[in-house]
Amino acid sequence: RGIDERFLSGGSRETFPIDFHSCFPVLARMAPNIALGSSAELSHRSLVFEVIPGQYTVEEVAQHNTLHDCWIIIKDKVYDITKFVPLHPGGRVLLTAAGTDAMEVIFAFHSPNAYLLLKDYKIGVASNCRTSPLILEYRAVRQSLQKMRLFESSKSYYMFKLLSELCVLFAASYGLLHY
Repeated sequence: RGIDERFLSGGSRETFPIDFHSCFPVLARMAPNIALGSSAELSHRSLVFEVIPGQYTVEEVAQHNTLHDCWIIIKDKVYDITKFVPLHPGGRVLLTAAGTDAMEVIFAFHSPNAYLLLKDYKIGVASNCRTSPLILEYRAVRQSLQKMRLFESSKSYYMFKLLSELCVLFAASYGLLHY
């Protein structure tokens, strides 16, 4: 008896006799979100296969990249933000990150509080996320800049900026009136 499509999509738990030397590479390609575990009540030539719900590959997430089916990955978690796209204050710009790891996009344009809005849209975890060295370096630089508090705004700076602009405006209007 072999693994059939009903088993892979159904999430049920069944036992299958396998040939240890030839099956693992095939199973990894067929269904990368299958967990393998041994069972004491089974013979030494059997394993328990179970589909883990809520676990998606990067390739599966990449298929959800449209206005009506939009998933993203942030911190190895998968979010279905399809219902949020029409509510996003920036409009459909969200679709530029649809189906991808959107962590840098989210944190480049939003405060950390924006991440808290996503909790209602979480549908699972990404099982095979690989972060490029460039992104890892970017994250390290961003963290060091955050530690130096360079992303925080200063109210006194903006007050000074406003007052200096008003002084320039006042001086220019005074000069036009009296000369």
